[in-house]
Parts: sequence; C-alpha cells; structure tokens
Amino acid sequence: MKQKVNQKMKVFIWKCLHGGLPVRGEIHKRTRQGNPMCAGCGEKEESIEHLLIQCIKAKEIWKIAPVQWDGIQQLLDCFIKWWFAIIEAQESRGGEDQVNLTINILWQIWKVRNDREFNHKDREPHKIIHKSMKEWMEFDKANKGKISIKNTQETEIHQRTVEEQDQNESQSSLLIKVHTHQDKRQAIVGIGITETDSMGQIQAGWALRERMSADPLQDQAVAVRLALLNAANQGWRSIKMELNNRELVECIRDARESR
Repeated sequence: MKQKVNQKMKVFIWKCLHGGLPVRGEIHKRTRQGNPMCAGCGEKEESIEHLLIQCIKAKEIWKIAPVQWDGIQQLLDCFIKWWFAIIEAQESRGGEDQVNLTINILWQIWKVRNDREFNHKDREPHKIIHKSMKEWMEFDKANKGKISIKNTQETEIHQRTVEEQDQNESQSSLLIKVHTHQDKRQAIVGIGITETDSMGQIQAGWALRERMSADPLQDQAVAVRLALLNAANQGWRSIKMELNNRELVECIRDARESR
C-alpha cells in the first residue's frame, strides 16, 4: 500500500493480519473476562473475520460498496486468505485503487464498531460507505500527481442504448479498464475491472475468477463482455474502454465491421 493509505490504516491492516486487533472474542480468550459475542448482531463471537466480513452489519455495508470482490466468498472464514485473494486479484488489474478503497471501508467498519462499543452509537450502511468514499477521494486528491501511471494502449468502444440519445446531452464518459491474469496451476483466470469517471474517481470495481479456457484471447474477451454487462446493469450509457491487448482490439473491430 502506497501513498493513498495513511499510516493508521497500514497499522490497522497489519493488526488484522497478525491478530493484534482487540476484538471481543480475542480478549475473552486471553483474559476469560467480558462478553465475547458481537455487539452488532449478538449472534456470533466477535472475531476479526466476523467483525469485518461475516457479521450481518458488515454484509450490509459490503452489499452497497462501490468495490466488489466476487469469487472469494468461500474464503470468508479466514481474513488472511480473503485478504491475499484480494491482493492476488488486484495484481491482474494493475494499480491499487480498489485495494486502497477496500482498506478504507474496512477501516470505517472498525471505527463504527468502536463507536458502537464505547459510545453506543451506530450508523447506517450508506453513511459508512459515503464517509469511506469521501475520505478515500480526499486522500486520493491530495496525492494526485505523486503516483506514477502505467502507460497502456488505449482504444475506445462505445456502447449505446437502443433508445434515441440526445446529441446535446452533456453526459461524461466512464472509463473501463479490464485486466486478466492466468493461474495455470488452478486453471483459473483472475479478472479485474475498474470503472472511473472523467475526474479519475473510481465509481465501481469488480474482481472475478473464472475457469480458464484453452485460448487466452477468449478469456480476455469474456472479461470484456463481463465488464460491459456490469456497466449496462448500472445503467451507464457513455463508455470508454481501455485494453492492453492489440490482438483483442483488432478482433473486436473486425467483429463490429462484419455486422
């Protein structure tokens, strides 16, 4: 984690990975004192996994979060495995935006937990996401120009709805970046998708894992299709797509021209 994550958050993640977070369950195991049950749901013992990704309170937050990590639900019982699966998925994208935003959300969940624990206050999930996005964007803005940007080949693929679109409509485009990473040992393709607005602010992100085919180009084409489907589901109409595979770009162009 580089400039976009402050020192407090780095320490927080380190404690999550090394068992240094003072959650109720851990305190009870060490001291045999206090109530080990989660104060949020009251149903399960409060562990790092439960607090951050398993509790119904946490799930409500992740459900509306602008960054999604699909295909790793089976790892929810172990925060360390869940976290490193995210890092692995992020490597297929290039950049760190989604990981950094994920850290901000985890940090907000922890702060809300402490507010609930010590001040008997709670916050609505949408307010938690709003605050994490606001702080992430402020920190991102403060570090603009300090982070090197990897050059990639760009091409534009415009997706339009069937409905007539006003030519004078002042709608800004969204940039979609798609990256894939093949794990031949597990026959899995890691797919990373980020969608940013004209100001460079992340609007959504997905990390998926699909079964690998015999053709890497086909795997990348599937990733592009998934990215466009996700964008369509969000109702976005003006889209630019960035690809780093010239052969795939040519295939898409040939397919469009042949229609």
